[in-house]
Amino acid sequence: MAVKNDNFRVVAAIDFGTTYSGYAFSFREDPLQIITKNWSSSISGHISLKTPTCILLNPEGEFDSFGYEAERKYASLAKDGEHNAWALFRRFKMILHNEKTLSPDSTIQDINGNSALAMRIFVMAIRYLKNEVTSVIDFEKCGIDENDIKYMITVPAIWDNAAKQFMREAAKEAGIASDRVQLALEPEVASIWCQTSKTPPGSGTRNMVVDLGGGTADISIHERLEDGSLKEIHRASGGPWGGMNVDENFFAFLRDIFGEQALTELKKTEMESYFDIVRSLELKKRSFSGESNVKWVIEVPVLLREFCEETCGQTLQKRIEYLGYKREIMVKPSKLYLNARIVRQWFDGPVTKLINHIQMLLSDPAMGNVNTIVLVGGFSESIYVQKRVKEEIQGVCCIVPDDGGLAVLKGAVKFGHFPFAVSFRVLRYTYGLGVDKPFDSTVHTEESKFFKSQYNDWVAIDCFKVIASIDDEVRYDKEVEFNLAQGGTQSTSVHIFRSTKKSPVYVTDPGCELLGTIELNHTIEDDTIQIICMFGQTELKVKTRLKKSGRESTVVLDCLKKEKLKETGRGKHSK
Repeated sequence: MAVKNDNFRVVAAIDFGTTYSGYAFSFREDPLQIITKNWSSSISGHISLKTPTCILLNPEGEFDSFGYEAERKYASLAKDGEHNAWALFRRFKMILHNEKTLSPDSTIQDINGNSALAMRIFVMAIRYLKNEVTSVIDFEKCGIDENDIKYMITVPAIWDNAAKQFMREAAKEAGIASDRVQLALEPEVASIWCQTSKTPPGSGTRNMVVDLGGGTADISIHERLEDGSLKEIHRASGGPWGGMNVDENFFAFLRDIFGEQALTELKKTEMESYFDIVRSLELKKRSFSGESNVKWVIEVPVLLREFCEETCGQTLQKRIEYLGYKREIMVKPSKLYLNARIVRQWFDGPVTKLINHIQMLLSDPAMGNVNTIVLVGGFSESIYVQKRVKEEIQGVCCIVPDDGGLAVLKGAVKFGHFPFAVSFRVLRYTYGLGVDKPFDSTVHTEESKFFKSQYNDWVAIDCFKVIASIDDEVRYDKEVEFNLAQGGTQSTSVHIFRSTKKSPVYVTDPGCELLGTIELNHTIEDDTIQIICMFGQTELKVKTRLKKSGRESTVVLDCLKKEKLKETGRGKHSK
């Protein structure tokens, strides 16, 4: 195993999920003795490993509660007709995966469609989970203070740099100092946790870890090295194929059966019944096997049935027959019994896309020695998902760890104690600068040709200078250096680009985009600037060094202000 981290007494992980969230922590003296919390839902005393990712704001727009507590209070307010001035935000994490122009001004909507700044809601969520962690640590007894805690915040490996920066800035606004925050890639830390056993896999073993959460399916492939650390052998991949797709299909079905208006009325008058449907769905998703002789049972609140019959003008039985479900849905006074074929359709879209993607990865000749698929995350607990993956992915062993739902949380804690547990990573993009290059008619177009008086020669503008290429294998401590001539000024703007292509010619080529910018101040005497990029960690880090003076600093690559950065225009990049 890689060198242990001795800078912090406690490592706390915050798993901020699309549908559910939680936390875990352990002390440096016993890093694998990880403490988690059980959360109580309202369904027959059911205990959950995590709590729903939802926040309730009071009429003044301030934080009131989080998770099950937020749902219960909002439902109580709705029952008394007092909820209209309150705001409940649920399942809002996916904005960081879906939003293409993510910025501090990005907004999300509450359960009633009212907008709020996403950053503000994320900050509240992280602050709540942070405070939950600190509330259960006896600082005086342990002889520690807040500065002794290192926080690991889990994020999908397939997330963009802007989304990662958004989470880091939200953590800072939530009161966690930047030097005490580290982002942990979810499938990666799950893989780290899967190495924790009395008989860990031998060196050379290759595993594919598939983290199936509420929003995304996130896949990493690692090889175990002789020192116990991991080497990534394929860049992280995946897509929006999480369990929330089943939820959306389920509620589309309910709208079809009962009508949109009936469901809306239920939420207005019996919100607790609506939340019970949501929580029951989560349990049923796990137990559904897909077997044709097994019925899916939906508890139908009396009011929902009454609203349906009132708005549709016919009995529920007649409506189901009218919709063509007579042979597939059995109606009882307070329940519906569904044929498994209907339910399989809710699962099949995301599960088929997941399986096709895994098969595509395994078809790569370089993946020939991958012999195990490990399913982790909440959606992986679905019997139907497990069954289809095991049946349709041939030639590999598929396993689901007993603590698969907590593998990300526990792995993030372990990673915090052993930050170099992953020795090598694979780049998802080609990175480079926008620069001028000597004009070459065999490579460059006439449109890019520009006479540069300071060189007294023709140059091609907006060229892509490659720093590191897609699929490059980089060690965690690898630094890539390159020099820039500052051009006789006291400030320099360095614009960093990325591309989905291995060798782009121009920063304007298809697949290229401006990732971020670095603003540097210096003296005229500092004629050469060294840019040092570190690609082998969970976040892209950049340092600058003035070669003559030796002055060095770490800079923040701003990925959240893309609209502003695009105004730089052609021919205004690093020279």
